[in-house]
Amino acid sequence: QQQQQQQGGVVRNEADLAAAAALDSDAVASESERHYATNNGRAPLLYDVAEALRHYDELARRERALGVDLVRNFPYHDQQLANNHDHRPNRSPRGRSRPRSREEQELQRQQRRQQQEQQEWETAARRRRVKAEKIARSKTLSPQMRHLYVQAQLSALPSHDPWFIRIVCMLLIFFTAVLTAVALSAHEMAPFRLSSATELCSMSAPLTSSDHCPLGFQCSTICFDTEATRRKEVNPWLGPTKSLLIRAGAKFSPCMRPDTDIQRRLRQQREVAECGANGVVCESSEPFPGMSCCRVDNSSFGMTSRATCDAFSGDWLLSQGKQTLCSELFNIVLRPCCLGEVGRCELYTESQCTFYGGRFHSDAQLCSQINCMTKTCNSVLGLNPSADATAPNELDNPNQWYRFIVPLFLHSGVIHVGLCLIALTVLGAQIERSAGFLRTLLIFAISGIGGWITSGVFSPNAVETGSDPAIFGFLGVLVVDLLQSWKLVPRPWLELFKLLFIVSISLMLGTLPLIGNWSHIGGFVFGICAGVVFLPSITFGQSDIRWKRFWALLLSCVLIALVVMGLLTFYIVQTTSFCPWCHHLDCIMYSSNIQCESE
Repeated sequence: QQQQQQQGGVVRNEADLAAAAALDSDAVASESERHYATNNGRAPLLYDVAEALRHYDELARRERALGVDLVRNFPYHDQQLANNHDHRPNRSPRGRSRPRSREEQELQRQQRRQQQEQQEWETAARRRRVKAEKIARSKTLSPQMRHLYVQAQLSALPSHDPWFIRIVCMLLIFFTAVLTAVALSAHEMAPFRLSSATELCSMSAPLTSSDHCPLGFQCSTICFDTEATRRKEVNPWLGPTKSLLIRAGAKFSPCMRPDTDIQRRLRQQREVAECGANGVVCESSEPFPGMSCCRVDNSSFGMTSRATCDAFSGDWLLSQGKQTLCSELFNIVLRPCCLGEVGRCELYTESQCTFYGGRFHSDAQLCSQINCMTKTCNSVLGLNPSADATAPNELDNPNQWYRFIVPLFLHSGVIHVGLCLIALTVLGAQIERSAGFLRTLLIFAISGIGGWITSGVFSPNAVETGSDPAIFGFLGVLVVDLLQSWKLVPRPWLELFKLLFIVSISLMLGTLPLIGNWSHIGGFVFGICAGVVFLPSITFGQSDIRWKRFWALLLSCVLIALVVMGLLTFYIVQTTSFCPWCHHLDCIMYSSNIQCESE
């Protein structure tokens, strides 16, 4: 203990001299003379400021390691102070103070004097440290001292284990494995191709040929198409189909809000195209608009318009002068068929519906009687919407808000999740080592959710998944960190070029289906704002501190404003007419067979 106190006393004197050097030249001179006299003629370390600051930093590290304040516990003038003896006055058995000897009184006065001097020294040392720290942050500090102060900040930055990134990576692997297993068991793995395959069938082809349309496609009545073309869904990331991704929780706006465009189309189908026979009054002034039962060859029935039925030389049946549905006792060959993901419905035969990959409804005759979105939005996570009681083909207030969060842990395929794991391991772990668990979690959540809000605004009908917005948020944080530490980084322009090159390559990958570039752009913007607010930074002076606090406060308000404006645009405005070219940034059709938007 005596050796540690002696070593601590020397460090105390050196740190004290270094602090005094920045305060007062006269005090420095007197302290230097005393140090020179009390150290047996050895030269003082006053002018070796760098060495003094290094010793002071070492002392601070020892304090943190031992859990004590070594600076304040140095013995005054390197002398042993009084220990923790009990200094209560001796009392006689009757409670009265016993007369103290002259030696005891002198010893007590000396102890009180030493304690008072020790307190005075601690107070003065504390004031010098506070003032030295203020001077170190000021503009008047010399470049050498400012550099030493920055180095002290760098050495004081903690190093954290990237536990959050490890947990996220394990969750991504787990959910991808489960989703892939479900897709394989349910035969919902999409073909691994970039462009969708087109299949053509023709009635003129031989019956044994694969190009011949399936049996019943030409029903020899009101549905004899001579040829048909269908596009088979593909996945360039080696993953499941879009319908399975939607049921698993992918970003898909029609399941998250009452979409005005889809509702307008369904209302038009119900009130204009199929009015009359389904109890809806036709708004058209034409005689007998809408649909009614059509009989062809006295054997096949189905709901058609009057013009279509006349084209097939059929009988357009009326009941008491009004349009009517076909009796279920008839051989009804045309039924509603749900196609795609956004509620498109056509009247097809069962074989036609199977050929186009749709869902055939044998319990209805009109598309306005069924709801194609209820099964599409039937997610395993709950909040599944139901059909509207007054408008059966519309959803009753869909509100699957969790699709802003769940896509961060779902991915379009094995290749997609592999790329995201590499990016998280390289970028996310680097950020968490300096920012810590909580800050990294906040940056991940803000960037990810903000990115999917942006994607929902600009590409609402696209089925998209992935932790890409959070990864772009980490890229934005690295850009902020580079700009804040521009003076410390060797060749900063080269580092900035590397980051921008990575961002540009990632944006090029975002033009492929099932990912979405608007989520990348939104995550990058939210990541920059979150990085300024939450990322620990190095200061270079008092003005630099004020500027960084100002920007942190300003961008905190910007983050809140972006979230509020994004949600208002997504739920209320629901239009991107102010940006007619925005959809080109999300997905690029490099060929005519690449499918970007949902059908």
